[in-house]
Amino acid sequence: MQHQIKAMVHAGFDVTLLTSKNFPVTDSRVKQIACDFLSKEEVGIVKWTSFSEAIAEHGDKYDLIWSNFPEMKIEKPHIRKKFEKFVSRLVIIMHHYDDIPFSTFFVPQYQTMAWVLENGGRVAAVSKTFNDGAKFRFEVKPNIITGNPYHVPDLPTYFVDKFEWFNNMWVEESLIEGELKSNGDFVVLGRCSKEKKLDVAVQAFIQSGSTKRLHVFTNEPILEPKQKEYYDKVRALDAPNIVWHINEQREGIFKVLRESSVFIFPSSKEASPLSPMEAASCGCKVIYTCPNCWFLGDSGVQVDNYRVPTFTKAINNVIAPTVNEKETARARFTLEGSLGAYAQRIVDFVGLRS
Repeated sequence: MQHQIKAMVHAGFDVTLLTSKNFPVTDSRVKQIACDFLSKEEVGIVKWTSFSEAIAEHGDKYDLIWSNFPEMKIEKPHIRKKFEKFVSRLVIIMHHYDDIPFSTFFVPQYQTMAWVLENGGRVAAVSKTFNDGAKFRFEVKPNIITGNPYHVPDLPTYFVDKFEWFNNMWVEESLIEGELKSNGDFVVLGRCSKEKKLDVAVQAFIQSGSTKRLHVFTNEPILEPKQKEYYDKVRALDAPNIVWHINEQREGIFKVLRESSVFIFPSSKEASPLSPMEAASCGCKVIYTCPNCWFLGDSGVQVDNYRVPTFTKAINNVIAPTVNEKETARARFTLEGSLGAYAQRIVDFVGLRS
C-alpha cells in the first residue's frame, strides 16, 4: 500500500488515507507512517469502524477511491446505497496468494467484484495468479464457478472487458545506486515466518557445499510464540559461511545485494513480491518458485517446487552474473520499476490526468 500511496503523490494526486479504528497502532503512529510514505509534513487521516463504512461515508468527496482491500463488504443496504453515488470512481485492487486454492480465495469475493463492475467501477489484478485464475474462470469456463451462488450468466464478457492487469511494484532508486560487484555470495531475505521458508534456503545452501557466503536477512520475533519457535529452528541451521543480519536497516540490505550474485526466494505466500524485484534491480540472479515473480525475465531462475533438494540443485547450477550483466539488469529495472514509471502506470490505469 505504501508504494501506491507514494506513487499517487508523485503523480500529483492529493491523497487521504482511510483506515479502520482497529488499525493496530496509535493515531500519532498512523500519521507518522503516512507522512513518511507521502514525504509530506501533514496528511489527511480518516478513521472509521470498518473499511467499507469509511469509504461509504467519505467516498463521494473524492475523484478516485483506490481500494487495496480485497474483502470489502458492501452487502448491507445502507452501505451499498452510499456506494452507488461514487462506484464508478472505485478501483478495487485484487491479489491472490499463490499458496491458497483460487476457488477458496475467489468465490467469497465474487459478489462484490460483480456489483462494482456492473455499476461502472474497475477491478484490477496485481498478482499473476489472480489474473490468470480470474480470466480462466470468466473466459474458459464462464458458467462454472463451483459453489458460487452469485454467478450471473451474462456477466463474464462484461467482467473481462473491465477487468485489467496492473503492475504493482517499483523500487527506490536511491537504494540501488552505488558500485556493483559480483562476489559470488548468496542472499535470502524475509520476515521469520514459516511461509517465507527461510529454513529451505539455509538447508539448501548448506547441502550445496558452496564455499561462498549466504547472507540471511530476517527479524527476531518478539510477541508471536510460533514465529519465535520458527526463528530458533532457522538459527539452529548454522554454518561458518552463513552471515546473519537480524533487524537490518534497508540501506544495509541493499549494500549486500549490490555486492552479491544470487538471491534465493523460496517463499510460498506471495501476491506481488517486492524483494525479488529489488534484488534483480541490484543485478542479482533470483532463484524462485512463486509464479507471481513473472516479471523477473532473464534475471530469474524458476524451479518447480519448494523442496530443499530442488533449491540445492539450483544453487549448484546457477551461474553468477558478471558486473556488466548486473549493470544491464539494474538499468532495465531502473527504467521499468522507477517511481516515475509506476506513477505513470497509475495515471494511465485510472484514466485521470493530474
